[in-house]
Amino acid sequence: MQNPHVALGTATRLFLALTLLVAVPLGGVTGCAKEPALRSYGEPTGLFHIKVREDWQVNVQPSFMSVYAGSEFPTEDVFDALSVLIFVVVPTEGEPADALTTLISNRAKEREWQEYETGDVQDTRLGNRIAHKRHVTGIDARGNHFAADYVIARTNDREVLVVAVAPAETWESDRVAAATLLEEEWYWHIPDPAATIDASAEETTTPPSDTNGGPEGGSEGSGDSGG
Repeated sequence: MQNPHVALGTATRLFLALTLLVAVPLGGVTGCAKEPALRSYGEPTGLFHIKVREDWQVNVQPSFMSVYAGSEFPTEDVFDALSVLIFVVVPTEGEPADALTTLISNRAKEREWQEYETGDVQDTRLGNRIAHKRHVTGIDARGNHFAADYVIARTNDREVLVVAVAPAETWESDRVAAATLLEEEWYWHIPDPAATIDASAEETTTPPSDTNGGPEGGSEGSGDSGG
């Protein structure tokens, strides 16, 4: 597992440099006719799976998943839609919430943001697990205004880092889509009562029958743009 202080930056260089296979959806199609169907994609080690709109793009690699709210991944470092980046890394020292400041600072340097502001740390959740988030607004290296939520959760001896980022002008609607993915369509596979919001009610989810938990490639690019 990657060190969290380098994972965010190295993912951009790695996944934009490689030509990857088309992502294979791992789960069945659900949902109603009026809404886009959902498909399941498993984290390679079997820690969790997420359900994603079938018209969005998903890239699954060891220790890294990305979701791009578009018909195809960008082939250049463009910034025009919601991106959700998920990293599974070794835990940092200290409290998870304290690590957000360092992670955001490192991201700003790596991505050469022109300026940025951060909000206070807030309690949130990934699925039914305890998490913390910090909101960020800023201007990236190309002059694009962005907004993002940085989320961190520590569970099962691992740290899960999530960056949900979108153009500033579409954030109000995109943040709803991001919250739905992170809170309602995130399913853990391994029990961890200490990290669960309501341990007495925790029910870990069995992976879909065709979820093998291994990397299944992805579309070209990573969706790692803007913030």
